[in-house]
Amino acid sequence: NHYARPTGFEVNGRSRRVQDDFTGSLRWNAGARTAVVAQAYHLQIDWDADAQYEGSELRESLNRTSNTGTLGVAFALSPLTDLTVDAQVGTDRFPYSPSRDADSAQVSARLEFRSPALLSGYAYLGYRHFESPDSGLNAFSGIVASVALAYAREDRSRVLLAYDRAPYFSYSQ
Repeated sequence: NHYARPTGFEVNGRSRRVQDDFTGSLRWNAGARTAVVAQAYHLQIDWDADAQYEGSELRESLNRTSNTGTLGVAFALSPLTDLTVDAQVGTDRFPYSPSRDADSAQVSARLEFRSPALLSGYAYLGYRHFESPDSGLNAFSGIVASVALAYAREDRSRVLLAYDRAPYFSYSQ
């Protein structure tokens, strides 16, 4: 329950929204260095009824419920590094704009680095298919990536790198 930008850097105003998200995950160790992982994610975003930006009612265009399921295999490359290969399916449903409803599927590989290693964080690269048939938009099929890495030195200097490439919902139709 906070005031935030609607979709990252797209909108320069702040409006109140309530965002609820839940994650559940299971990990089954199939061997000394291999595990099967499953995750379910639920997100519900509700913008105030009077929130607007450039003539668009944010409630109409951005209120949604997203559900995602992921199944993958994780490999421990070292005590501080994991490689996970997974497949993911998801749905996005818009109660006030059902023509924006979308479905997606993704396969990806993720490297995760844990402290106290010099490099910590994660990097993933994947291929995603995203379609919203009733919206009239072309489907997206392509490379997606996300990186959030930090390098820390003994003198407490820290360098952070963040990158994100994926389709996102806009306030604009």
